[in-house]
Amino acid sequence: MRGIVIILLIGSIVLFTGCTSSDSGSSTSISTASGKTLNERDLMRKSSQGEVDVDVVYLNPLMPEEKEKIVFKVYLNTHTVDLSGYRVEKLSTFRNSRGIQVSEGFKWVPEMESGHHRYGYLVLPARINGTELVTPEDEYIELVIDGIQGRRIFRWDLKELS
Repeated sequence: MRGIVIILLIGSIVLFTGCTSSDSGSSTSISTASGKTLNERDLMRKSSQGEVDVDVVYLNPLMPEEKEKIVFKVYLNTHTVDLSGYRVEKLSTFRNSRGIQVSEGFKWVPEMESGHHRYGYLVLPARINGTELVTPEDEYIELVIDGIQGRRIFRWDLKELS
C-alpha cells in the first residue's frame, strides 16, 4: 500500500510540473544592437486570468530573416476548462503604436492540441494592403486575445528589443 502511495505521489508531481510549465525548451537566442542577448523567455508575456493561463512569445526578433510573417508562439493551459473550442486566430487582434489594428488574416498552426493544454503558432502576414505592420518607427506592438475568459493584452516595447 505504501508503495502505491509513493508511486501516486511521484506521478502527481511529474504531472503537476509538466502541466504548469510553458517553457519553450528552445535555446535560440540573438544579440541586439545594444549587446543584450534575447531568447524566447525574454520575449514571453504571460496572462493568468480566470481558469486559463495564456503565454505568448513574439518570435520575430529571434528570426531576423523572417520578413514576410509576424509569428507568435501561443501557449494555453488550464486544469478545468476545455480549450479545444477556442479559435485563437479568430479571437486575436494585432496593434501597433502607429494605430494600425488588424483582426483578420491570422493563421493558427498547432503544435499540440488537447483539451487542457494547447500550443502553436499564430501567424500574420507582415504586410497588409501594402502597409508594413512592424517598422523601425513603431514604439511597441500588441497582440490582443479577446474571448478566452476575458481580454488579454500582450505588449512588446520594440526599443527594448533592438
